[in-house]
Amino acid sequence: MRSMRTRIGARAVARSMVFMAVVWVAGACSLLEPREDPTRLFVLTSIGETAGTAAPAANGAPADAAKGWIGLGPVTVPSYLERPEIVRRASEHELAPARSDRWAEPLDRAVPRVLAQDLAHVTGRRVVPYPWKTTLVPACVVAVDLTRFEAVEGKRVELVADVDVARPADSPAVRRHERIEIALAADDGGAIAKAMSEAAAELAGKIAAQVESMERAH
Repeated sequence: MRSMRTRIGARAVARSMVFMAVVWVAGACSLLEPREDPTRLFVLTSIGETAGTAAPAANGAPADAAKGWIGLGPVTVPSYLERPEIVRRASEHELAPARSDRWAEPLDRAVPRVLAQDLAHVTGRRVVPYPWKTTLVPACVVAVDLTRFEAVEGKRVELVADVDVARPADSPAVRRHERIEIALAADDGGAIAKAMSEAAAELAGKIAAQVESMERAH
């Protein structure tokens, strides 16, 4: 009788070990299976890219040479935005980087690029990002210091910047403080990228008006 019980117990242990081995193998296989990458990449777009047209000074068409060219830069962004994740402002003192929404291009490169294209589109003039590799002097120099440029509380995008416009030939820099808010259609990476692109375009329009006002005064 004891021998039979021993055999039954051994079989139960063996079955249990086999079952555990099957479960372990199944779990290991599920861990090794390829998983879909949830990362999504976004870019800022200029007015011309959105409308499907290039800026006059960017597509080979002649720019307004009579007014001279505009030197844009330096254009700076807050250091907390110099990261691949799209950053949201959860509160006045809290930032929340996205888990899967990322920039395909660093913002410290994307902002000068898009701003130059938008400014060229609005003014019809050649816009050269800083540093300009030429001995020629630009008719106007525009420096932009962004102190805020992110989605806020899932409701809007805020752009805050100090803009300095100068005419090297005859006028020192004049500074203006700009604040732009664009409502978010949704709280996701695509909507944020779109609203930030619209904010950059609006800033380009304000810069163009500042440049025109300074040139009229001289």
